[in-house]
Amino acid sequence: MRKARKFFTEHPTCTYSRADLVEALELPINHITRIVYDLLDAGFIRVIGKDRNPRSGITVEMLQLTGKEVDHV
Repeated sequence: MRKARKFFTEHPTCTYSRADLVEALELPINHITRIVYDLLDAGFIRVIGKDRNPRSGITVEMLQLTGKEVDHV
């Protein structure tokens, strides 16, 4: 989870899908899904909308840093 927190704080204005996080953090999707739920519950990140994944064409949730968590890293 620390790796994911660091990633989001290093890119505070960017949005990412879970698939983007799999690629960037080099973790399996089941780990990313668990981490995303934990970060959402903690208020560290938020869902800012939906977009199409360019690789699959599937509509996915886009995630972004909330802006109040930088001190927690």
